[in-house]
Amino acid sequence: MSHYDGEIFQTLLQRDGLGSNIVVDILTAAYGSVWIATEGGATRYRPVTSPPKVRITDVVTDEHHGSVQALSIPSTLLAIHFEARSFKTHPANMQFVYRLRGHDETWHSTREHFVEYDGLDFGQYTFELRAIDRDLTYSTEAATVSIDVHPPYDQWALVGLVIVALAFAGVSGVYARRRRRDDLAAEILPSPVNWRRRCRRRARCRCASCRKNTRTCPAMTCAVSVCRRRRWGAIAFSTFRCARDHWGCVSPMRRVTPCRLQFPSSSFLAPCRPKSIIRARS
Repeated sequence: MSHYDGEIFQTLLQRDGLGSNIVVDILTAAYGSVWIATEGGATRYRPVTSPPKVRITDVVTDEHHGSVQALSIPSTLLAIHFEARSFKTHPANMQFVYRLRGHDETWHSTREHFVEYDGLDFGQYTFELRAIDRDLTYSTEAATVSIDVHPPYDQWALVGLVIVALAFAGVSGVYARRRRRDDLAAEILPSPVNWRRRCRRRARCRCASCRKNTRTCPAMTCAVSVCRRRRWGAIAFSTFRCARDHWGCVSPMRRVTPCRLQFPSSSFLAPCRPKSIIRARS
């Protein structure tokens, strides 16, 4: 004999107390009793209203976590094992309804004593489980377990270390390349400050117009501007035309357009001559 509550079917067999598995007639009596006529005789069936007890026995991922109420795991594959107890229902006849809130809000039924999930997204979930005995009596309290599926932090830490190492190597490479470029420029060219000092030190004539030493006369200054780094590692120097004769200032200095790669020769360190521009290209 089978009975149905709208969601779950349960079946009563001869092993459950019927006279035979072949039912002839069914009669409902007072106080909820049911008389069942079978080929083996009549049987009175009285549903039991005592709800079964249900509990979660184990949560399995890559290891066994046992009976827990909350769990944080990096795995997206897990299996949940459970059991129920009832005084008048054999464990093989128990049914279960379950759902995983956060993944599927629908209740599902099963006769198995475990449920498996695969491919869960990272997030928070709550597994809920209820047991149903042969009299279609549900558990009053559902067994629950909270599950937090998070990314594998150990693997993320390894990836983070690799990214940091690559970034450090890149920054170190850029710094080393700039350092080598500066060292190469220092080997080929003397310091612009030294050029300025040597040029002023050798130009000892006094300016006829302002009667000042060439070190302080702005019209008599012959210098090289500070080295400017340009794109693609090019080095540019701005030179100034020294416009003076041997006895005094003739005209104020004029700025010369800098070339993309320009190296002064050693003759630049000699005393300045009228309208002299030193350019040496490589």
